[in-house]
Amino acid sequence: MNLIDEILDISRIESVASFVTLRAVPLDELVRDCVGIITLQASERGIEVEVDDITQSLVRADKQRLRQVLLNLLSNAIKYNRPKGRVHVTTEVTENLVRISVADTGLASARDGGATLHPFDRLNVESTGIEGTGLGSRSPRT
Repeated sequence: MNLIDEILDISRIESVASFVTLRAVPLDELVRDCVGIITLQASERGIEVEVDDITQSLVRADKQRLRQVLLNLLSNAIKYNRPKGRVHVTTEVTENLVRISVADTGLASARDGGATLHPFDRLNVESTGIEGTGLGSRSPRT
């Protein structure tokens, strides 16, 4: 059902019929909740998840959408990582910008050259053997 909901959300976004509900969202709570959700998935693969100190800032965002994006990034960082790899989550808060970064030790294509998002496309799909719908290609990993 979650996959169907996500596909429907993508359809709404693409048709510009979607709307967001902006509210004050505690950044530290949201990040820690999302990391907590993926912890079991990470430990099953021996992947260490590191989270830098997160400031207790309120961000103006659609909590459900932000959570959905962060969970997808974290899940992909684990899914496409190498066994016994590492995922590193950082946040940067400036005056009018919040940046949440998810980096992993998974393989990236040297020829990729940069992140280009294409719906239903997956990076190195022929060599990974990992199933999935491919809701976008990934950026090179650190």
